[in-house]
Amino acid sequence: MNFFDSNSGKLHATKDQLKRQKSALSLQMTSVDGVSKTGVIKNYSVSLDGCTCIDFSHRQKPCKHMYRLAMDLGLFTADEKNLNKVKSKKFFRTYSLNYVDSYYGAPPKNFVVIDFETANDYFDSICQIGIVVVENNSIVEEKSFFIYPPYEEFTNTKIHGITFDDVKFSPTFDVLWSEIKNYFEGHTISAYNLFFDWSCLAATLDYYKIDRPKFTAFDILANARDYLDLPSHSLVNVAEALNLEHNPHEALSDSEVAAKIQLLIAENCPFALVKFYLS
Repeated sequence: MNFFDSNSGKLHATKDQLKRQKSALSLQMTSVDGVSKTGVIKNYSVSLDGCTCIDFSHRQKPCKHMYRLAMDLGLFTADEKNLNKVKSKKFFRTYSLNYVDSYYGAPPKNFVVIDFETANDYFDSICQIGIVVVENNSIVEEKSFFIYPPYEEFTNTKIHGITFDDVKFSPTFDVLWSEIKNYFEGHTISAYNLFFDWSCLAATLDYYKIDRPKFTAFDILANARDYLDLPSHSLVNVAEALNLEHNPHEALSDSEVAAKIQLLIAENCPFALVKFYLS
């Protein structure tokens, strides 16, 4: 199928495709064959009807590599007016959790702490997840996974150190979900800044058209602000104040230290106000 014939205008005008066109502008072909209308970008073989990248494999629609090839062949010109409408970040969108209850009493003894790292400023660009399971106020299980995100742009490498090469052989989130879903469904979930991690999860589930799990949740950051008298409640500062070993922006370390902060709060404040949310 030639995605760049005269009948494909509506496809290229969709929001998702405009994002790929915008990404294509910063790419450079490794080689182009004008006769066969094929080319190579990095290690991807590209034609007008397909690409060996995972984005095309999953969506069966033109990826950024295909747009770059079509542009170089003079068969496609990006509409700059439409591209200017594409926001460079997805963090503007709010993924809300439903507030359901708050009570003053013993904090939860059983919960799962999650932490996501993202490749770039898109919520659905998850490249690592850390999972820590707490049962009866003790950490009983820890898991960490690298994830192949829908994008190759790793603008957050300067924050967490993860590069595309680190994840290029890792499973995509939809493949990994079957292994990690049971840590979410029906459990009490928590995170340090819950609404960021929930937004990452919700956006990624939406991207892969996966039903959202049902769980209750609470925010460890909110509890730290309420019960720890510190000038700053960033995870780094709280961990330092409590003498907790921490490797910032490594998903498992972040989720582990968040769990330990919550356990220390529970130990020192046996009766506390906890707000709960429902997915």
